[in-house]
Order: sequence, then structure tokens, then C-alpha cells
Amino acid sequence: MDDDRSTHLVRTRLSFGQRIATWWAVSTEIHELTRDREREERVRAEAAVRLAPGPWAIADLFRRRR
Repeated sequence: MDDDRSTHLVRTRLSFGQRIATWWAVSTEIHELTRDREREERVRAEAAVRLAPGPWAIADLFRRRR
């Protein structure tokens, strides 16, 4: 059995748009991993008390808390 698959990687230069897209994806993932969940819960609780919920916000009032 002859295996002629290449083992070296060919690096291609990313375009400016691809670099921006990669930066955005990484920044968003870091933000998601490091955000303050307690602060988010306080903001949601405050919004539930101060704002009159519309039909789009009713489900958020019954959302299971972590």
C-alpha cells in the first residue's frame, strides 16, 4: 500500500476580510467565556422589575436561572 499523502502544511495568507472575521469570532468567544454571569443576572432582574414586559419578554421572566 503506497501512501503518498503530504505531511507538510501549506500556509496560505488570509485576506483582510478573513482576518477581520477571525478576529471577530475570537473576540466574541473570549467575551462569551469571560463575561460576568452574576452581573447579567442582576441586570435581568432589574429589567424584569423596572420594565413592563411585552410579549417578547414574557419567556425571559420564566427562564431557568443557572
